Amino acid sequence: MVPCKERGEEEKDMHLRADREKGRGRKPAMKNYFQAQHRMGTIAVLADLDVDGGHIFELLKSRVDIEQPYGTLKNTMHADRSYMRDDYRLNGWLFVHFIAMMPHYRIYNLLVSHEMQKQYSPMDVIEHMSRVQMLRVDGRWIMTEMT
Repeated sequence: MVPCKERGEEEKDMHLRADREKGRGRKPAMKNYFQAQHRMGTIAVLADLDVDGGHIFELLKSRVDIEQPYGTLKNTMHADRSYMRDDYRLNGWLFVHFIAMMPHYRIYNLLVSHEMQKQYSPMDVIEHMSRVQMLRVDGRWIMTEMT
């Protein structure tokens, strides 16, 4: 499978090339742009499977289920580098991050089930809940928010 560049990036490339041609005293090849415009932003998939294109597209879309947790690890948990020196520490590091992803996705699923994922992210909920604490006052537990 070979994905192409996104449409905006392809258009930017084409315009930069046209500007370079103009800078060299040549006539910019905008004709090429108009001919290639309908193909920009498409994804080309080369597959050696005996199935229809719709099935291959579904397989390609299912990659999101695999790539999204890695994106969460890298971007939300800032776990793109482990700095571990041996296999034992690396295994422990991976285990701790795997466990940390469980509440993250539990929060995400709750947001989706309540149709709130457009307003809030799991990180918003985690940041808000980090201010909530339980205090024991006169033998009773009271939930409070620390500002």
